[in-house]
Amino acid sequence: MVALAEPFGASLTGRYSKEENVITLTTPEENLLRPWLIERIQTGAKTINYKALAEELDPDGSLGWNDGGRYKRLSHALYHIAHHEVERGRPVGLVALVINKLRGASGGGFATMARGLRFEVGESTAAENQFWELKLAEAIDYWAPRRSADGALTDAQFDTLMRKLTSIERMLRQLVHA
Repeated sequence: MVALAEPFGASLTGRYSKEENVITLTTPEENLLRPWLIERIQTGAKTINYKALAEELDPDGSLGWNDGGRYKRLSHALYHIAHHEVERGRPVGLVALVINKLRGASGGGFATMARGLRFEVGESTAAENQFWELKLAEAIDYWAPRRSADGALTDAQFDTLMRKLTSIERMLRQLVHA
């Protein structure tokens, strides 16, 4: 199980059981946001920025996600979903679909969240971007349709497999030379 951390000042009170080490999603997180993100991957849609997501899923602000620009509650909801996915052995990158509008990629928040979930992420912006790209690709591979029409691996699946093999090879070399 993943140890709990609370990046961004998120309070998991009432949603987290230390005895079970399991996070429970709120109804909007479970029934609206998470399925929406999965469907976005399955339909081949691109990333989306916080503002566009908040306006689409919370146009009247009743969920607290569309708060006029800070998107603090939306960030918390994404953190809860990331934690939920990791606990269940699924890619954390599902929430990587939501990006910083100005950067056109993940802001530092994704890396901070991932570190809180015990992922190893380098401190440089380049390392954070590489981590974000990898985790987004893993989520796309996990949630996208499984095979191409001819039964072969998709390009994303092949790329993910090759990255994993390279990582395993690197670990084996370290063990042999340790």
